[in-house]
Amino acid sequence: QDRAALVPAALRATSGARMKRGAGEAFGGAKGTGKRRGEPHLGAKDFPGDPGVPRQSPCVFKALCTEDLTGLLLGARAALKERIQQETGTKLIFSNKGDCFPGTNYRVLGVYGDNPDKVIRALDQVLIRICELGDEEKAKGNDNSELLGKEAGEYIFRMCLSRQMAGLMIGSGGATVQRLRRETGAKVFIENDTVMGHRLVRVIGKPESVIGCLGKMFEVMMGDSASEEFQMYLRLINFGAAAQAGWDFDQVASSVVTGGGLGLVPPASAGGGGGGGRDDDR
Repeated sequence: QDRAALVPAALRATSGARMKRGAGEAFGGAKGTGKRRGEPHLGAKDFPGDPGVPRQSPCVFKALCTEDLTGLLLGARAALKERIQQETGTKLIFSNKGDCFPGTNYRVLGVYGDNPDKVIRALDQVLIRICELGDEEKAKGNDNSELLGKEAGEYIFRMCLSRQMAGLMIGSGGATVQRLRRETGAKVFIENDTVMGHRLVRVIGKPESVIGCLGKMFEVMMGDSASEEFQMYLRLINFGAAAQAGWDFDQVASSVVTGGGLGLVPPASAGGGGGGGRDDDR
């Protein structure tokens, strides 16, 4: 069964390489704009994004990959990555080697496509590899794998959301994240901390529950696609390089919130509702 069919019909209906330059140049830093490196830049419209990352894309999803998962997808001259791109009609872009989501060892994988079905099919292919690697580690006696949940048959899919997306995903009083858990059987955990305008998320469950949950989450995410913060989410893959070049996305988000122009969820309301925090399921 094609698990991409689990993408909500309403969502389908409404959707239409390593950097060779220095970080400052690539992100419009010291050589790009004349600003001193380390000086915060404000405004998503001014953020040029990573080289090779689309300036505009109807659909984008940012997964987080362990070292083994990254190696599997990029090994043998990235043959598997190329195959996934060709089979799904998406564009997969990894963060540079050594450039991980802040505070973790996870490389960022941006999946770009012109409709939700294509993106979910690509994510399903990534999930298949998570399951394969998790099963291999379990067979070797590694019960503390980063890819396995505590319950038998459960796997962990990691991703990151913008602060606004995370607030929408939690919902008022945690209603949205609770509905996702109830409807899909997957457990969704959204970290309380916002780092460079993003929050880490874990989706834990059996493969069919995880991919079903990702489809429903994608529907919620696309509700933010018209915002300025979504443009930052779309264009940012290399967090380390962006920080080195002086981009401060937490300051950007705060300035937009206080300005009131885009309706971003303030930190106090985005962190609660039962969706945030750590858990015992890895």
